[in-house]
Amino acid sequence: MKRKFANANIMLLSPETLKSTWEDFYVYKKPLARADLIQHYSYLVRVTAGRLFAVPPVGADREDLVSAGVIGLIKAVDHCEPHPRREI
Repeated sequence: MKRKFANANIMLLSPETLKSTWEDFYVYKKPLARADLIQHYSYLVRVTAGRLFAVPPVGADREDLVSAGVIGLIKAVDHCEPHPRREI
């Protein structure tokens, strides 16, 4: 089950679905589970980039920062080992 994030067109996974999606990705290596995880956490990249660009540095591009953040997110999902008490 997916739910909408407040004030945005972002769909977040419910806690139960998130847990099973992590299992599908980590145990069964399902590519769609990987994509769902990346999409689920991608709002964090946009929020962080928005905070850093509240007063944009000269010569910096917000979209470049978001792109770098998404690459970091993908690496984090690919290398994360799910643990009941740890989140990305």
